[in-house]
Amino acid sequence: LQWARFNRAHHDLAVVPDGDIYVLTRGARLAPEVDRDSPILEDFISILDPDGVEKRRISLLEVFESSAEQHSWRRASRDFWSKEAIRGLVRQGGHGDLFHTNALEVLDGRPPLPGFEAGHLLLSFRNLDRIAVIDPESEQVMWSLDARTSMQHDPSVTPEGGVLVFDNHWRPGERSRVVLLDPRDGSVMWQYHGPDEAPLYSETCGSAVRLANGNVLITESDNGHALEVTGEGEVVWDFYNPQVAGKNAEFIATLFDLVRLPPDFPVDWAQGAADGLGE
Repeated sequence: LQWARFNRAHHDLAVVPDGDIYVLTRGARLAPEVDRDSPILEDFISILDPDGVEKRRISLLEVFESSAEQHSWRRASRDFWSKEAIRGLVRQGGHGDLFHTNALEVLDGRPPLPGFEAGHLLLSFRNLDRIAVIDPESEQVMWSLDARTSMQHDPSVTPEGGVLVFDNHWRPGERSRVVLLDPRDGSVMWQYHGPDEAPLYSETCGSAVRLANGNVLITESDNGHALEVTGEGEVVWDFYNPQVAGKNAEFIATLFDLVRLPPDFPVDWAQGAADGLGE
């Protein structure tokens, strides 16, 4: 253990080349301008130095409140909870969990897209059905897109200039999809939702990443399942978490995320652990 900071970190972080760490944090407080009677959970981006010391903290509520009306969080929140009254999918937290920010990526400026400059932050807000890009320097929303995904996770920018995202409740409570969206108008550039006999579905969590070979690595978290699909939707590899429980092995351990390691990634350090498992 090198260091530890108990700062109410949650969901996601990113490390930039100079060693700084961008991490999602949160805190509860009374905010009469939002709710006169009940406390809210306010999400922040905390920027830590390589030793874990907080250098700066950005309130995402303040970012949205000071940004253009087209990025209104209040409108998106009203729409989200109106849908939630019908679909009933939220299992934890309520209206006080304003954003439920669940993903953070520091952009590198590739490919060049308006608002997606290097150093800007791509974020996912589950309780707004929204993905957005903010500029941490001006503390302004530069781009946002809502009502195209439902309680989504893990957006990322692909080489062709799309935003790839795990859309958990594309068909609420029934079917998920991985979708590539055009950031200019929100149109669908590509999607994968599995065959009818084995539909893709994860009520919570989930991830998707474009691999160097052009395929997409998908983590279907709640089913403990990962799969690699081609652009034509062909499954070329899949994996089920072997950690199961229950009398009939009906409970499978959640698979939160997978990372494809390059062929030259050193793995000799893991041999001792593997030998121990074998015993």
